[in-house]
This record gives sequence, structure tokens and C-alpha cells, in this order.
Amino acid sequence: MRLPAFLLALAFFASVLVASAQAPLRLPAGTHRVPFEWLSSSTPAGPEPHAALLLPVVLPGCPERLYLQFDLGAPHTILYTDAVAGLRARHPRSLPAPDSAGRLRAFAFRLGTMAVEAPSIGLKDYDTSGAGPRIIGTAGSDLVAGRIVAIDYPGRALVFGDSLPAPLRAGDMTPLVWAAGRVLLPAVVQGRETMLFFDTGSSAFPLLTDSMQAAALSTRGAAMVSYPVRSWGRTLTANQAASADSITIGHRRLPLRTVTWMGGVPSAQVEGMRRMGIGGMTGNALFSGSVLVLDLKAKQFAVLPAGAPDRPATGSGHNRKR
Repeated sequence: MRLPAFLLALAFFASVLVASAQAPLRLPAGTHRVPFEWLSSSTPAGPEPHAALLLPVVLPGCPERLYLQFDLGAPHTILYTDAVAGLRARHPRSLPAPDSAGRLRAFAFRLGTMAVEAPSIGLKDYDTSGAGPRIIGTAGSDLVAGRIVAIDYPGRALVFGDSLPAPLRAGDMTPLVWAAGRVLLPAVVQGRETMLFFDTGSSAFPLLTDSMQAAALSTRGAAMVSYPVRSWGRTLTANQAASADSITIGHRRLPLRTVTWMGGVPSAQVEGMRRMGIGGMTGNALFSGSVLVLDLKAKQFAVLPAGAPDRPATGSGHNRKR
């Protein structure tokens, strides 16, 4: 389980993050449903069924079952250097050779049945050894930039389309902030309005916040369980407790079940985020029973109950922009 975006978010608001240049991914028009799978894990706090959200990736001429982790905390989609080298050794035609800058050019692949073209994609060193699903990279926020996507958590699918799902109207949506490839969602936590980073890479955590807020949201008498978490080569300490509280987001009140704060993050950076109105971060677990619709064309979103239509419309819908 990785938490790269928590550190990236802190760095961004500390004016340290510098966005790297990378051509956007190219997706086809129309409606496309991409199934996903959950990676589960075992932690000292108990079993975690939502440790990571994995998208099946299909490479040309490669019969292996491969995945990208869906991580909106990463601004760009990347592949892991060792994974690429191994795949090229086993299936030479599945991937182009890296150029002198260590990038893959004109790289085409599929997510489920949806064709994706990456004019240029970067490589990053990351340890891919060990058992479990073969994860060869990270699908970053460039996958959804400027697009409409419904994350159907109960149906385990990402649904890409040209306009909003048919029952939704622009007036049903809530404004969000889309900045430097990061999604921030307005929320109400203990009666206070705040903004939360939405990070699918911090998948298992309904709410990552500071230690004081975590204590206030914890169930009275609940034990705080601490355990190490790796974040792109750095080790942080997750401090997690049960919570009977809930937060309001997208006009819906969602139960937390757990609340977490991270040890190893400088207090000055946490305080800086608080002063800017950033109350923390939320991951996939908060929405596990919902459909989250992100319209990153119009910078708005909605949280729908399980069973609600998730399929964005095609054709000349009111929200279509070409």
C-alpha cells in the first residue's frame, strides 16, 4: 500500500512541487467502461480490502495479466523501470524501447477494452519484486484530466464518457478544485467547511488528517493502532482508530469507520495546509458504497448512492464540450 500523494500534496502547498512536462494521454470518444480490481492487504489494524485500486492493462502481444494502480495523487501516468525491462525481455514487441531520455514514445495500450495512446510516458525506479498481482506502473491524473468519469465503486468500474450521466444536471453537481493535476473536494467535517484532497493512491483511508482532528473523530475509548507505511521509498507511520462519525461531501453524509493521521510529516507543513483550508485527504474507502462522478471539464462532482446510473452519456448532451 502506497501513500505517495499525501507527501506530494504537502510539497505542492509548500511550493516545492514542480510539475514535469508530459504529453496528455489520448482516449477515444464515446462511453467506455473499464473494470477494476481491489488489492487487499493485512495490517496491524486488521484486514484491508481496499489497499489499492488496480486497472487491468493489456499490452500488444503480451498474454500476461498486468495492472496499473489508479493513483490520482500522481500527476502523470508512469511505468516502473524494472517491470518494463522484464516485459521487454519476455515479450519484445509489447513495449517500445526507452529513448535516450529514458521515456517510451508512441506507446499504445488498453485499459480493459479502452484504447489509450501515450505520446510519451516516463519510467520510474520502483521495486516490483514480491508476490501478488503484477503491477507495472501507475495510472495518474492525466487519465482523467479534462474528462468526465464515474467511479462506480459497488460495480467496480471506471466509466468514461462525453457528458454527465443522464439523470444528472449541472445544477445537481458541486464545484470542486482542479489544480496542478490534483482534485480537491469540499466537505463538512464536524460542522466545519473544509477541502479534502481526493487521492485514489491513498486508497484505504476514508480520512487522513492531523492528530488533533483524528483524536476528535475517534470513537471514545478506541485504541490507536500504529504501523509503518511505505511511500515511494520513505517510511511513514499510520496511526489509525475506529470512528463512529461521518462527514458530508457532495451533499451526502458518508460514514468514516476509521480515521488516520500520519507520523513523520513535518508539523509546519501540516499547519500550512490547515491555514489554507485543507483539512486532509480522502481515498477510495470513503466512497466504497457510492458512485463518484467527476466532471473535470466543468470542475464539478457528485456523489450518488449505490445502484444509481453511472454511465456518462454520449452524443450531444448539455455538458458536451468539443
